[in-house]
Amino acid sequence: MKSKSNNFLNPNDDLLSDHLSRMVDRSRMDLFRSINTAIVTLFWETGIVLNEYALKNNRSAFDKMFIPKIAEQLHAKYGAWFNERNLKAMMEFARQFPDMSCVAKIASFLSWKYIVPLLQTDNLDATLFYSRLAIEQGLSVINLRKQMAGKRFEKQQAAKRNYRIHKEKPGSAKIGTKVFSQIMKLSVEQEFNGNSIMKNVFKQPLLRSYRRLTKPSEDSSIRMATPRNAPTDPAALFTVLSAQVENYRYQQNRSINSNLNVCFRKIGNLINQQIRLKKDDNHYYKSVIRNASVQLKKKYGKNISEKQLREMTMFAEQFNGLNIGARIISLISWAHILVLLPLQKQDKIFFYSKLAATHGLSATALQKEIANYVYEKNIGAKETIHTKKGPLPGEIEHTTINITGAGKNGHTTDTVSIIYNDRNKNGTFINIFRNPYLSLLA
Repeated sequence: MKSKSNNFLNPNDDLLSDHLSRMVDRSRMDLFRSINTAIVTLFWETGIVLNEYALKNNRSAFDKMFIPKIAEQLHAKYGAWFNERNLKAMMEFARQFPDMSCVAKIASFLSWKYIVPLLQTDNLDATLFYSRLAIEQGLSVINLRKQMAGKRFEKQQAAKRNYRIHKEKPGSAKIGTKVFSQIMKLSVEQEFNGNSIMKNVFKQPLLRSYRRLTKPSEDSSIRMATPRNAPTDPAALFTVLSAQVENYRYQQNRSINSNLNVCFRKIGNLINQQIRLKKDDNHYYKSVIRNASVQLKKKYGKNISEKQLREMTMFAEQFNGLNIGARIISLISWAHILVLLPLQKQDKIFFYSKLAATHGLSATALQKEIANYVYEKNIGAKETIHTKKGPLPGEIEHTTINITGAGKNGHTTDTVSIIYNDRNKNGTFINIFRNPYLSLLA
């Protein structure tokens, strides 16, 4: 009796292509979830900072004077998501969801447009009921609002079950991670049942706002930071909020780039598994690549050419399971990796990866450096992947700075943790919107 894996070895059937297609679809959904989680987390962090600032100042004056002003500044710099209405919603979101792990969970299912109407009720049972209803039925935001306006929760007998949610007092109840996890537990396959409400941010109308929020700043002097203590001065408040967005931008571009590279390596691994038993059969190898390319092109476009698939298998073969492969994936784009693959020697590839990340080299500029034998001429070429210590350019390091300003009770000093990277070392951001291979997942 033939095993399932042996049935998998005929390049003329579509089993491999179907498997690859499902893998790409799952990678795409994982990417959308990751993007949504990052956006919602950024808004939650913004709400945390604003709430802490409000506590140190007159709340009424803060709502009337500072919120409109800070909204105007952030809106001008980062786009429509930072309008006054959304800033107030961010503050309420942080108040109702004080647990970061709980925020990450709800963000993996619901986008910000769904979260905003859910914040209008202080009844936690109702919040959880409508959250699950939206997910299970694939409701649009408009239909979710209709369900809420129609008092669906109050009319639903099932919603009267005792979820044992602890409530301190009306208007101040908070959602705990354990209870939320129990109630929101859904099948892993929920995303594929036709009711998915996770939207593609690379399509209009979301694209314009997402591009504005994610596009790297031209101002190289902006430092990336996360607040340790709440700012007490309006200028410090804007500095901290801006720094949070800049940190988000950097991490988001790196994350999407890494997701794309990981997807390509997975494709390479899957094809390598298919051909491993006949590794020396060049004709079989070409047949597998050709058949997979023809099928995938129909669904995902020209980036899945035979040449691209061969390069994916090469990268997977060279770096599968190696820590150095994971680090390269997070540092440079697929276009850079394609330039480096012919080098084969891992120390050399590692050296040029660091060079590209440190100096923000394009793939074309990197190719010129290789043609000029920079590796052979540079003393740094003696450094190997085994002797390298500390973070690579583009990986995270920390330090602290102090922001001194006039607070409510005179001069105060706020400590800010700086996250710096290759951009602070004469390098540049990865701009995911300039990656021509993004179309596979976008």
